[in-house]
Amino acid sequence: MTILHDTSIDDDVGNQPDNATQLAIGASANGKLEVASDNDVYKVSVIAGQVYAFQLQHDGLPSQWPTLAVTDAQSRPLGLLAPGSVDGYKLYTATATGDIYLNVSEDRNYQPVGYTLSAVSLGADDYGNEQKSAGSVAIGSQAKGALSYAGDVDMLKVTLKQGTTYQFDLQAGDIGGLNPQYTYAFELYDAKGKYVASYDNSFSYKAIGTGDYFLSIKADQVDAAATGSYIVSTSAQDAPPQLAGPVAGGVVRLGLSDALSLDFDQKILAPDGSGITLTDAAGNEIPLTEILSVSGSHLTIDPLVHLAPGTRYTLDIAADAISNLNGTGYAGLHYSFTTVAAVATGTAGNDILIGKENGAAIHGRAGTDTVVYAGNAGNYDIVQRNGHAEIKPVNGSGGTDILDGVERLLFDDKTVALDIDGVGGKAYRLYQAAFNRAPDESGLGYWISNMDKGLSLQATAGYFVASEEFGRRYGANLSDADFVTQLYNNVLHRAPDAAGHAYWLHDLQIGVARGNVLANFSESPENQAALIQVIGNGFGYIPYSV
Repeated sequence: MTILHDTSIDDDVGNQPDNATQLAIGASANGKLEVASDNDVYKVSVIAGQVYAFQLQHDGLPSQWPTLAVTDAQSRPLGLLAPGSVDGYKLYTATATGDIYLNVSEDRNYQPVGYTLSAVSLGADDYGNEQKSAGSVAIGSQAKGALSYAGDVDMLKVTLKQGTTYQFDLQAGDIGGLNPQYTYAFELYDAKGKYVASYDNSFSYKAIGTGDYFLSIKADQVDAAATGSYIVSTSAQDAPPQLAGPVAGGVVRLGLSDALSLDFDQKILAPDGSGITLTDAAGNEIPLTEILSVSGSHLTIDPLVHLAPGTRYTLDIAADAISNLNGTGYAGLHYSFTTVAAVATGTAGNDILIGKENGAAIHGRAGTDTVVYAGNAGNYDIVQRNGHAEIKPVNGSGGTDILDGVERLLFDDKTVALDIDGVGGKAYRLYQAAFNRAPDESGLGYWISNMDKGLSLQATAGYFVASEEFGRRYGANLSDADFVTQLYNNVLHRAPDAAGHAYWLHDLQIGVARGNVLANFSESPENQAALIQVIGNGFGYIPYSV
């Protein structure tokens, strides 16, 4: 036991490393600084490479924090992680396995104070907070990391070339991303530790010298909730944009309603469309959307009309029609491709066939098959009966084509879905069931495209249930019982019968997802019967361009 200068008071904790009190990792200790000159020392066993947090709380005045110091056995201060270490909270990365010491003391002008000292292991950090322990990221690539604990600071080394402008972006990770309730500092330092650039989570910097620089990622405040995963992206902006992969349609033939997709190696500015043309083999220019879609480094060029089957097209992009964020222009492109060809008779796959308008019998067989007709959908009468579709011009010219095993009709202005018992009909009924309205043609096209690719009806219904429109129509924070009642009202347009309500409520109570229950209502015989007069002869939608 250590005797204080005031001999009437016994010290609760030793005041030197050789008589320190052991504090286990994951534990806490309650102590008291009995007099102003008191110094309590705790011994903690650490493992090399692990990060530790030591927190000191006290019962004194808020302005009179006791001092917490981390030292070795010779009472020499150990290097702490800054700026994560603040009054009462210290972060330390162990450089060796062994014992370190926590020293609790206070200003001689303060009153005696009680305290609680805790020690926690935070595990191994992904990136250090100093240049010597920094990770690295190559220009033109990404680095993924995480702020794992309160006060965590990550550093990444980048090698820059004098005179080149670089773009740096910080975004939340896909899983467990940075907490959006907090702000984060994303900064660049030179090799001497001098701050050189930052601007929120996205900034550019023109290097004034060649060499190593360091990106710093940290929360603006020390808080256990200001954590999460992140992605750092880097690129050289003065280098002209280059294609990062093949143009869509280069390997697999482009679909008739598909858009052309180009991915670049850096972010680009949205072009105004001038200098970008699409022509067919005869030199006829294909009209494009006025606004070309840009998402970061991705460019989508979408024809206003569907393309012809088995036809060769050429995409021309003039020099400087596309540029990066600094205005450096793309060299240009002259690229030819061929669309998917039509077949004479249906196969087991997804086929394109040509409408004859002469009384032909067209058999699609298996797969999702499309028959192409010239002109707009309004130029034709479409009737489905006895398991087949009948297509004839409204002006009386030509004959009536008889189609079986055909799921879609492609016209100049829209696509008509004939598969009312397949994906098309299920998507339409789900729209009507979820929102109690006819689907908009472009939105319907988006979900049909996804369901054609394998997205299940139940998964699609889950997205609908989570949508803002569904929440507005059905109400927020509905109980399971109220949810079932709303389904009856919005889908079947009647009050629930007691047995039916109890059945669906039981499904929800045993864990069936609300999206699955919505899908069941959508495909119920009652809902199908209500919509057969609306969609029985097919229905139009705008194909989703991918």
